[in-house]
Amino acid sequence: MDWIIAIVLLFSVITAAAALLLLDRLMKFMHRTEHMLAELHKESLQLIQQGRLITERGQHLLETVERVSQESAAWSDTSSRIRGSVNHVHEQVDGWITRTMNTLDSAYEAQQHRIHDLLRWVDTAAGLYASVAARRSPPTKPAHTPDEADAAIKQ
Repeated sequence: MDWIIAIVLLFSVITAAAALLLLDRLMKFMHRTEHMLAELHKESLQLIQQGRLITERGQHLLETVERVSQESAAWSDTSSRIRGSVNHVHEQVDGWITRTMNTLDSAYEAQQHRIHDLLRWVDTAAGLYASVAARRSPPTKPAHTPDEADAAIKQ
């Protein structure tokens, strides 16, 4: 009978050690995931800041082009050549802004996919953690050991 208890205790110790090892790896994984999320957040903020700067520059360029276009209307013979140049610049700036916004949209979508993947990994890790925690709950201990029960009967 003692050897059964010894086997059960040994199995419990092995299970607890395995659970602790798994929990340690899970915590390392969670730390790496947290670090990656922080890096993604920094990158997202940088992209947003760059997008704002590009938009401000583009807006400034558009305002400048519009001003030049209005002033060129006063010119007689040269105004049509100047207007053609301004329209060309306006189209280039507009195309540049469109390409920039498309690039930013693509980068934003890529970041969102990465964040979604990381959140899915975090959900998986949380499930694993809950599973390990459920296994770590100590088994209920009987009120008396068989030896204590025999001693109580003999008295």
